[in-house]
Amino acid sequence: MRTGRLLSTDEDLPGRTRDFVAALAQEAGLPPERAYWLRLAVDEISTNIACHGYRGRCGNIDLTGDFDQERVWVTIHDQAAAFDAREHLPKTLPAAAARPQLGGNGLLLALRGLDGFEHEYDGTGNTNTLIINRSPSRSRDPRASGGTDEPLTGRDRR
Repeated sequence: MRTGRLLSTDEDLPGRTRDFVAALAQEAGLPPERAYWLRLAVDEISTNIACHGYRGRCGNIDLTGDFDQERVWVTIHDQAAAFDAREHLPKTLPAAAARPQLGGNGLLLALRGLDGFEHEYDGTGNTNTLIINRSPSRSRDPRASGGTDEPLTGRDRR
Protein backbone atom coordinates (compact mmCIF):
# COMPACT_ATOMS: atom_id res chain seq x y z
CA MET A 1 0.00 0.00 0.00
CA ARG A 2 1.23 3.48 -0.88
CA THR A 3 0.05 6.67 0.87
CA GLY A 4 0.62 10.38 0.40
CA ARG A 5 -0.69 13.73 1.54
CA LEU A 6 -0.84 16.66 -0.84
CA LEU A 7 -1.84 20.26 -0.23
CA SER A 8 -4.55 21.70 -2.45
CA THR A 9 -2.49 24.89 -2.88
CA ASP A 10 0.64 23.07 -4.11
CA GLU A 11 1.58 24.60 -7.46
CA ASP A 12 2.93 21.22 -8.56
CA LEU A 13 -0.18 19.23 -7.63
CA PRO A 14 -0.36 17.57 -11.09
CA GLY A 15 3.32 16.59 -10.86
CA ARG A 16 2.90 15.13 -7.40
CA THR A 17 -0.18 13.12 -8.41
CA ARG A 18 1.70 11.91 -11.48
CA ASP A 19 4.65 10.79 -9.32
CA PHE A 20 2.33 9.02 -6.85
CA VAL A 21 0.53 7.08 -9.60
CA ALA A 22 3.78 6.32 -11.45
CA ALA A 23 5.31 4.77 -8.31
CA LEU A 24 2.13 2.78 -7.58
CA ALA A 25 1.85 1.61 -11.19
CA GLN A 26 5.48 0.49 -11.23
CA GLU A 27 5.09 -1.36 -7.93
CA ALA A 28 1.91 -3.03 -9.20
CA GLY A 29 3.34 -3.84 -12.64
CA LEU A 30 0.50 -1.93 -14.32
CA PRO A 31 0.92 -1.65 -18.12
CA PRO A 32 1.80 1.92 -19.24
CA GLU A 33 -1.45 2.47 -21.18
CA ARG A 34 -3.49 1.50 -18.10
CA ALA A 35 -1.28 3.64 -15.82
CA TYR A 36 -1.95 6.62 -18.14
CA TRP A 37 -5.73 6.42 -17.57
CA LEU A 38 -5.34 6.05 -13.81
CA ARG A 39 -2.94 9.03 -13.69
CA LEU A 40 -5.32 11.14 -15.77
CA ALA A 41 -8.24 10.38 -13.44
CA VAL A 42 -6.26 10.94 -10.21
CA ASP A 43 -4.95 14.24 -11.58
CA GLU A 44 -8.42 15.40 -12.69
CA ILE A 45 -10.15 14.52 -9.41
CA SER A 46 -7.33 16.06 -7.33
CA THR A 47 -7.34 19.25 -9.40
CA ASN A 48 -11.13 19.52 -9.07
CA ILE A 49 -10.83 19.10 -5.29
CA ALA A 50 -8.22 21.89 -5.14
CA CYS A 51 -10.10 24.29 -7.44
CA HIS A 52 -13.74 23.61 -6.64
CA GLY A 53 -13.79 21.70 -3.36
CA TYR A 54 -11.42 23.90 -1.40
CA ARG A 55 -12.03 26.90 -3.70
CA GLY A 56 -8.39 27.95 -3.60
CA ARG A 57 -8.05 27.59 0.18
CA CYS A 58 -5.42 25.28 1.61
CA GLY A 59 -6.65 21.78 2.42
CA ASN A 60 -5.38 18.22 2.52
CA ILE A 61 -5.77 15.74 -0.30
CA ASP A 62 -4.91 12.28 1.01
CA LEU A 63 -4.01 9.54 -1.47
CA THR A 64 -3.92 5.82 -0.78
CA GLY A 65 -3.04 3.35 -3.52
CA ASP A 66 -3.09 -0.41 -3.53
CA PHE A 67 -3.51 -3.36 -5.88
CA ASP A 68 -4.35 -7.01 -6.19
CA GLN A 69 -3.94 -9.53 -9.03
CA GLU A 70 -6.75 -8.00 -11.10
CA ARG A 71 -6.97 -4.30 -10.22
CA VAL A 72 -5.12 -1.21 -9.08
CA TRP A 73 -6.94 1.53 -7.17
CA VAL A 74 -6.35 4.95 -5.67
CA THR A 75 -8.50 6.41 -2.93
CA ILE A 76 -8.58 10.20 -2.69
CA HIS A 77 -9.93 11.78 0.49
CA ASP A 78 -10.57 15.46 1.23
CA GLN A 79 -12.42 17.57 3.78
CA ALA A 80 -14.20 19.73 1.19
CA ALA A 81 -17.91 20.13 0.46
CA ALA A 82 -19.78 17.10 -0.90
CA PHE A 83 -19.04 16.49 -4.59
CA ASP A 84 -19.72 13.36 -6.62
CA ALA A 85 -18.03 13.83 -10.00
CA ARG A 86 -20.59 11.62 -11.78
CA GLU A 87 -23.33 14.15 -11.03
CA HIS A 88 -21.48 16.87 -12.97
CA LEU A 89 -20.68 15.10 -16.23
CA PRO A 90 -21.91 16.30 -19.62
CA LYS A 91 -23.96 13.75 -21.55
CA THR A 92 -21.44 13.77 -24.41
CA LEU A 93 -18.24 15.51 -25.38
CA PRO A 94 -19.04 18.64 -27.40
CA ALA A 95 -17.69 18.92 -30.93
CA ALA A 96 -14.41 20.85 -31.08
CA ALA A 97 -15.98 23.66 -33.11
CA ALA A 98 -19.05 24.10 -30.92
CA ARG A 99 -18.49 24.09 -27.17
CA PRO A 100 -21.95 24.55 -25.64
CA GLN A 101 -20.64 24.36 -22.08
CA LEU A 102 -17.39 24.94 -20.30
CA GLY A 103 -16.08 22.48 -17.76
CA GLY A 104 -16.88 18.88 -17.00
CA ASN A 105 -15.14 17.46 -20.05
CA GLY A 106 -11.97 16.59 -18.14
CA LEU A 107 -14.02 14.60 -15.67
CA LEU A 108 -15.81 12.78 -18.48
CA LEU A 109 -12.55 11.82 -20.19
CA ALA A 110 -10.88 10.84 -16.93
CA LEU A 111 -13.72 8.70 -15.60
CA ARG A 112 -14.33 7.09 -18.98
CA GLY A 113 -10.84 5.60 -18.79
CA LEU A 114 -11.53 3.89 -15.46
CA ASP A 115 -13.12 0.52 -14.78
CA GLY A 116 -14.64 1.60 -11.49
CA PHE A 117 -15.42 4.73 -9.54
CA GLU A 118 -16.96 5.11 -6.09
CA HIS A 119 -17.82 8.23 -4.15
CA GLU A 120 -18.85 8.60 -0.53
CA TYR A 121 -19.45 11.71 1.54
CA ASP A 122 -19.49 11.12 5.30
CA GLY A 123 -20.45 14.61 6.48
CA THR A 124 -16.83 15.68 6.93
CA GLY A 125 -15.31 14.94 3.54
CA ASN A 126 -15.34 13.07 0.25
CA THR A 127 -13.76 9.72 -0.46
CA ASN A 128 -13.31 8.89 -4.15
CA THR A 129 -12.04 5.47 -5.17
CA LEU A 130 -10.68 5.15 -8.71
CA ILE A 131 -10.25 1.61 -10.00
CA ILE A 132 -8.53 0.32 -13.10
CA ASN A 133 -8.23 -3.28 -14.20
CA ARG A 134 -4.82 -4.57 -15.20
CA SER A 135 -6.32 -5.61 -18.55
CA PRO A 136 -8.52 -3.32 -20.64
CA SER A 137 -12.25 -3.88 -20.47
CA ARG A 138 -15.06 -2.79 -22.73
CA SER A 139 -16.02 0.87 -23.13
CA ARG A 140 -17.44 2.35 -19.95
CA ASP A 141 -20.03 5.03 -19.26
CA PRO A 142 -18.83 7.15 -16.30
CA ARG A 143 -22.38 7.99 -15.22
CA ALA A 144 -23.25 4.34 -14.58
CA SER A 145 -23.32 2.72 -11.17
CA GLY A 146 -24.61 -0.42 -9.52
CA GLY A 147 -25.77 -3.72 -11.01
CA THR A 148 -23.69 -6.56 -12.35
CA ASP A 149 -23.31 -5.12 -15.84
CA GLU A 150 -22.68 -1.54 -14.81
CA PRO A 151 -19.12 -0.39 -15.43
CA LEU A 152 -18.24 2.18 -12.78
CA THR A 153 -18.57 0.33 -9.53
CA GLY A 154 -15.82 -0.81 -7.25
CA ARG A 155 -17.45 -3.99 -6.00
CA ASP A 156 -15.01 -6.73 -5.09
CA ARG A 157 -12.04 -4.43 -5.63
CA ARG A 158 -9.99 -6.19 -2.95
